[in-house]
Amino acid sequence: MNDLKFAFRQLLKNPGFTAVAVLTLALGIGGSTAVFSLINGIIFRPLPYREAERLVMVWTESSASRNERSSYGNYADWKKQCSAFEELDLYDGFTCLLTVAERTEKVSAARVSAGFFSLLGASPALGQSFSAEEEKRGSHLAIVSHHLWQDWFAGASNVVGRTMEIDGRAAEIIGVMPEGFAFPGEDTEFWELQPSEPAVARGIGQWFVVGRLKQDRSLAQAETELRGVAARLASEYANENQGLRARIVRLSEEITGSNLRLAFWILFSAVLSVLLIGCSNLLNLLLVRGVARLREMATRLALGASQFRMVRQLGVECLPIGLLGGLGGVALADGIVRVVRAFAGNRIPRLGDVHIDAVVICFALALTALVTLIFGVIPGLQTRHLDIHESLKEGARGTGASRQASFRHALIIGEVALAFLFLFGAGLLLRSFQSVRALDAGFNPEHVFCANVKFPKNRSDDEALLFYQELIQRFEALPVVESAGLIDDVFGGGNAGGRIAVEGAAIDTSAEETQVRRDSITSSWFRAIGAPLLRGRLFDESDRKGSPPVAIINEMMARRFWPGRDPLGRRFKIGRADSNAPWLTVVGVASDMRRERLERAPLPQVFRPLAQLPSMNMELLVRTASNPPALAERVRQEVHALDKSVAVYGISTLERRLGASLFERRFQTSLLSAFSLVALLLAGIGTYAVMHFSVQQRGREIGVRMALGAERIDVFALIIGQGLKTVLIGVGFGVGLALGLTRLMQRLLFEIKPTDPLTFAGVSFLLLGIALFACWLPARNAANVDPMEALRTE
Repeated sequence: MNDLKFAFRQLLKNPGFTAVAVLTLALGIGGSTAVFSLINGIIFRPLPYREAERLVMVWTESSASRNERSSYGNYADWKKQCSAFEELDLYDGFTCLLTVAERTEKVSAARVSAGFFSLLGASPALGQSFSAEEEKRGSHLAIVSHHLWQDWFAGASNVVGRTMEIDGRAAEIIGVMPEGFAFPGEDTEFWELQPSEPAVARGIGQWFVVGRLKQDRSLAQAETELRGVAARLASEYANENQGLRARIVRLSEEITGSNLRLAFWILFSAVLSVLLIGCSNLLNLLLVRGVARLREMATRLALGASQFRMVRQLGVECLPIGLLGGLGGVALADGIVRVVRAFAGNRIPRLGDVHIDAVVICFALALTALVTLIFGVIPGLQTRHLDIHESLKEGARGTGASRQASFRHALIIGEVALAFLFLFGAGLLLRSFQSVRALDAGFNPEHVFCANVKFPKNRSDDEALLFYQELIQRFEALPVVESAGLIDDVFGGGNAGGRIAVEGAAIDTSAEETQVRRDSITSSWFRAIGAPLLRGRLFDESDRKGSPPVAIINEMMARRFWPGRDPLGRRFKIGRADSNAPWLTVVGVASDMRRERLERAPLPQVFRPLAQLPSMNMELLVRTASNPPALAERVRQEVHALDKSVAVYGISTLERRLGASLFERRFQTSLLSAFSLVALLLAGIGTYAVMHFSVQQRGREIGVRMALGAERIDVFALIIGQGLKTVLIGVGFGVGLALGLTRLMQRLLFEIKPTDPLTFAGVSFLLLGIALFACWLPARNAANVDPMEALRTE
């Protein structure tokens, strides 16, 4: 207890040292704990389903993509013929207009097979689950989420048996899921029973397939058996399944994604390095403080204190620092997690599971204890070989510091190397992010307003077409509107693996799978989005229902299917040449657009006139000469003036939606850059502290040099040179680490190599600049030393 009291008195006597030490620990422990909580909640924490480690996703694999949805027929045969699965079920997410009483809103939902909830090990809190008999009968049934039950039905106990309208079609509610259940998305409001289908649909379909492995089967065994079944189906149904395979991925890995996992581990390494750099700085400060107290330590030893007693005393003095740093770190971690959740929302999977829980607190306590032990014991060990007589004689001059100089410089070299490594990693991500942002999207997103418009499915196609035509006319009549157009979806959907048959082609191109975007549009959509038509014509009034089917394609599709030829006037169909799909005549060629992700190469694109391929759910784009968000209320007014039953949602701007596709890259780059800058700051502070103390301890030497004729500029250059030498060695080690480790980031980079020379040069100059600044003040102080005063003091 006396040691602890003495420790608090020592810290209160040195408030500057205490504040720096506590803040350094809080930054390191707080950052490490925050990122660990993210990894724990998103990656480590088991999915909230029964025996989640046995849950898998089953994908159809083609030559065009590894992750394709599956057809109902293939799913049905997998379920019958593959014995590795305990259960196999399907689902598909969708959006719809939900109507209960007088309330109608757009919500997210899912269609599922009867065994879906049983597979996940979940059951309704009220009512019952779906049955196989109901699936065969095709009953219109739904199970609602706890949120929908509370929000739409006020938690009524008699909700089971009531009906609600899904896109104008009545469905009976048979159950309510427990609070917290969410799959496939956190915003899923209800699950509708999907009736069983005839097993005739083959090839790539619309369904996600999820399965549960048997307890005695491994993932590899199940995949081997499933691939054998898929091979038999490819042979049996050669027209539809040719070239299709199957692959299995654990559900937990599928939800988080490999790139996100890699990014979090890189980030965790970065914050642990920040903690290590901070501890190195703190250790340097404690060693410096220990050198200054060598005479005190020698006096204690001379008076009979044991080595253990001295080590214990110095260790106890570090306990308050560790305790305060750990508490501050947990508080900082909680703040960081709250900021990340507010910033990321639902754009990072399972982020709702992230919080400072008992596991995270234990991690923070263990980290605090380890760090406190390290910086508490090491300074105390310097008294083990202390020469009492020499220390008492030399204490006044402080020459004992030279014994620790090499170790302190080694710590700085390590700090600089780690700072270089993670600054380089952040630089690569930043350069990659800039490369993505610099890409030409193929359209002009500025001054474009977006909104989703969903027409009730119980209405006819003709009614929908008339509504859309009048809506476009109303907007284009407004003075601030330059153009307005409609498309199925600008960024989402539209992508599907399929086969394209080209009329008169020497080779049957429909024999292989090709990813092709397919969208229904109005002719004015190209003007609204700012994409040029390169050749041919836009759709016009003659392209209506009953007239010859036409299409506009993009340059990528023209190069893919008509290389070196003019595609105008040529015909193709989506499907095999012998299928019942209509032949489409190419009437125009548009520029390529990056509508999936900016970094992804444009896909072949087929645009169809809305009049020939009607859709009930469209996205409205309005190009304005003024501020696009100002049209938000006007859109609702114009839509509801035409038809009050039409839902309007997803109101935004095209620039904001395009920026949302860059969120993951921006998130990774921002976090790693922030922690890397902290590492840079700590490395700079550490360099300054070591050089400052070195100047203090070498006061007599500097005085002698100047008394013997050394100029101020010589002393200045000496100190600067020694500091830069240490930093250059650290940069050299950092370059070696970066060359070896940044290759792990290859998957996160776009058009930037892990050995990018510009990033190497930039980070090197930045570190050297910070080091030069950190050495400048100590060097200036050394150059201003008065030789007589220094010698008199010594």
